[in-house]
Amino acid sequence: MIKRLCILLLFLLPCISRAEIKMFKTGGRIHFQYGLNVGYNLNYFIYKNHNQKDIASGYQGGLFVRVSRSRVFVQLDLDYMHSKVFIKNGTLTTRFGNNIPFDKLTFRYNTIGIPIVLGGLVVKKPSYKMRLYTGLEVDLVTK
Repeated sequence: MIKRLCILLLFLLPCISRAEIKMFKTGGRIHFQYGLNVGYNLNYFIYKNHNQKDIASGYQGGLFVRVSRSRVFVQLDLDYMHSKVFIKNGTLTTRFGNNIPFDKLTFRYNTIGIPIVLGGLVVKKPSYKMRLYTGLEVDLVTK
């Protein structure tokens, strides 16, 4: 775990120090942006029989570092997410084949996500900006 954090810090060090990297030979200069992101998540699970709908909700927050040039950017995040899942009317199956019915089950989990995102600025107006994102994320379940 300590090795991973050291590697992550070595990767982020040029971004934090605002070092000028000669990534492209022509065009506008590269911009470094960093900040916080927070949010709330709400998920509905509807199953094939359409008789049951389960809910998951929670909050999330984290840090991001974005390297952009013109309208294209690469972003690295470090996010924490806490979720609570509410499941109704189900059956737990144990290792020994026992079925345990339940009316309502609630469980919580925490994850740390490390996404790397490639995106583009689609609309840039004085009052708002719209970006499109795509990327991969590694999720580590902590609890």
